[in-house]
Amino acid sequence: AMGANIPAYSTLIFTIELLGVAEDTGLSIPNSSSEDSEEELKNNENRATNSQKTLEVLNLVHPKQERQNENNTVIKMEKMSSGTFKIPCKVNGLALDFIFDTGASDVSISLTEALFMLKNNYLSETDITGSQYYSIANGDIEEGTTITIKSIVFGGLVLHNVEASIVHELEAPLLLGQSAISRLGKIQIDPSKATLTIIK
Repeated sequence: AMGANIPAYSTLIFTIELLGVAEDTGLSIPNSSSEDSEEELKNNENRATNSQKTLEVLNLVHPKQERQNENNTVIKMEKMSSGTFKIPCKVNGLALDFIFDTGASDVSISLTEALFMLKNNYLSETDITGSQYYSIANGDIEEGTTITIKSIVFGGLVLHNVEASIVHELEAPLLLGQSAISRLGKIQIDPSKATLTIIK
């Protein structure tokens, strides 16, 4: 029963402090014009003590959770018509929009972006590490080029030396896959708000 009321505990504490632990604790407020019996005063004291113990339990259970929430990193994404989410990044200093894809094994860029980056010194030949074969959406096996991206920046976070691949197609989507996502730790996606939360 306590667990169901816990999310409102801050409001509960504020209300009790504001009302002098009156209505929310079931205390009767003494009337200065009348004499209180010893029994009524004792009952009020017991209720106040029990209320204080309840607040102490709530404060012991939840301060860590509150600190976690304050330290979480929340990144705003853009929800696409396809239901996927686009996240702005900087790859070796070049601004690019990626699809946040937990199902993709690597960060991947198309041949178009790769050629532009090589031509404009965002990538160098030393960043190319080899080649790999992968399965595309229709089931065909394609060859790609593997690279190391020196830095990917998004949401104020910086990831260094990220494994990635160049898809040998000019129109291939840019995917932010597990080679980057796995470094974030515990994450949570809120589809209704289009936010990515990195939980500390």
